[in-house]
This record gives sequence, C-alpha cells and structure tokens, in this order.
Amino acid sequence: MQWRVLTRGVIGVGVAAVTVLVVPGPITPGSPVPVVLSVRPIAPVTSPAGAATPVVLGQVAEPPSVPVAAVSSSPRPALVGGERPATRRGLAFGPDPRQSLDLYLPAAPGPRPLVVYVHGGGWVAGDKANADDIANVAPLVAHGFAVASVNYRLATEARFPAQIDDVRAALSWLRSNAADLGVDPDRVAAFGVSAGAHLAVLLGVLERRPGLRAVVDWAGPIDLATVGADLAARPDCAGAWSDPEDPASFWATLVGGPVSSQPVVAAASDPINHLAAADPATRPRFLLAHGDRDCTVPIRQSERFAAAVRSVGRADAVELRVVAGSGHVRQFPRDSELVAAMAFLDAALA
Repeated sequence: MQWRVLTRGVIGVGVAAVTVLVVPGPITPGSPVPVVLSVRPIAPVTSPAGAATPVVLGQVAEPPSVPVAAVSSSPRPALVGGERPATRRGLAFGPDPRQSLDLYLPAAPGPRPLVVYVHGGGWVAGDKANADDIANVAPLVAHGFAVASVNYRLATEARFPAQIDDVRAALSWLRSNAADLGVDPDRVAAFGVSAGAHLAVLLGVLERRPGLRAVVDWAGPIDLATVGADLAARPDCAGAWSDPEDPASFWATLVGGPVSSQPVVAAASDPINHLAAADPATRPRFLLAHGDRDCTVPIRQSERFAAAVRSVGRADAVELRVVAGSGHVRQFPRDSELVAAMAFLDAALA
C-alpha cells in the first residue's frame, strides 16, 4: 500500500502540530517520509526583528517558479553593449536579503553549463563572498563553467526547510532567466561544501525537472538522526564534535531543538528519505568526497548515502572518494579534489 501525506502539521507561535498522517513502520530508503503525531508547543525561531518563522512539517514542497519581476528586490543589472559582465553580483531571486546569488561567467561563449554552488557554515553562518568559497568557485569558472554562488536564509532566522526552499528557488530563477544570463538550463550541476553539500544533495533528490545532471558533495551531513551516534563511535573524535542533542548546536538550530526531539523535521531533511520518490530518469549522478578523519561530519554519513543511492539505481550513479588522512572540508587537498570534481562535471555536463 502506498501512503502519502494528506495534511501538514504547522508549528508557529504557540501552535503545535495537530493534524498529521501517521505512517507505520521504520524509515527505509524505499519508504516515503513519515509524519509522526506530535502534539506539543515548542518555542518559535525568531528573526532579528522578532517575527516568528513557522516550520512546515512533512515533505518539502516544490517552490513555485515565479517571474523575476515578482520576486526581485532590486533591478537586474543591465547588459552594456550587448555583452554580459564576467561577474553579476547580488542577483535577487527572492525578497529576503539573503535570497541572492552571484553569477560568474567564463570567457567562453554561451550558453555555458551551470554549476549552482552552495556554501557551508553549519546552516548558521557562511556567505557566498567568503574567501574559501571563492577559492572553490574560481577554478570552476576558469575551467569553463558558469557558477551561481547562492546565499540562503540561515537557520538562526528561519528553520528548515527554508534553506532548501531557497536553493530550489534559486535554481528555478536561474532556469527562468537562463537566456538572459547566458547559461544552459539543460546542463546544470550542484556543488556544496559541508552544510551546503547537504543542501546540494537534497536539491539533487528533490528536483523533478530534467537538466540537473550532477551533484558534488564535499563532506555533507545526510541523516541528522544518526550523526551523534556516528561521531560517538569514533574514539579519535572524543570531545571534538558538536553534540546534536545540545540545544545550542548548529544541528539543533536547523531543526528547532535537540535532533531527537524533532524527528519529523530531521526525517524531512534526510535526502535518503526522498530517494525512492525521485524519477530515475532525472536523478543526477553524485560525487561524494569525505575525509576519513572528519570529526565534524563523520564519513559514515557519506557511506550511508552512497549505499542508499546504489540500492535504488545503478552502482555507477554515485562515487565516494575517501580523502585519506583528512578532516573536515578546510583540511581537504583543494587542488586534487577540485581536479576530480571538474573531471566528474565534465563527464556529466558534456
């Protein structure tokens, strides 16, 4: 029997999840994301201005594709002399100041294959203008890819699924304006680091339209419910990791409380739970790179996702590169991993 979410629970100021569909049985790669009955108030996440940010539970909804004029908070940069500038900064794809992207265009004539780059920072920090991220973007552009480096609302102002909603809205905006921007909407990849890799992978499994062909994931978390156990099983990581059960941790900030207390949001954030619903014809290929000494996001997370992808498709749909002796992303040998990523993207976007 196939179950589906009929209604959604909504949590806001003084409101609890009261209308839900309970799906029996454990979560498996082949089952839909369950919505578990939970009737209790929780404290809302508030923006700096004090406005509550509601959390919609259940499966993440597809954001509508809206015209640029309806969402842009600033005018789109004009083209001068018929030529596009090499960099177009601050392109707004939504009304929030964080909903913007920088587009880097190579010298090669368009339309160029497009890489949607998503920064890390534990969902609570980071920016498309950070030096480490620009250092990742620059070689991709020099190689011939157009790169859209995306900002998204941070978990300190909006709970999940706001972050993936923003990344999906950015892709929708880019596709709607592909001709003006000089990018090819049928040759798209996502590239994320750390928390940004989690969002890039989610984008890959949630996207239903063809054209998103590849995802590069550098040390992304996958299943928040198992992160604590995965780290606790690593004696070499003792005392070195952020506990997902700590209410002040970035893990808890993303889902609205200690991870074990938020099973519905944690399950919705797990890409594995969305794999079965993805059309194999449009599902991208995945390249995962993960340090075997990572004490921020354990390598078991990538191993688990790679196994799940293979269980629902071809074995060559995912590749896991174990970065021997490396910790989290900033300890990666950037040059060699970028070479591997670009070779993978060349093959996928050819």
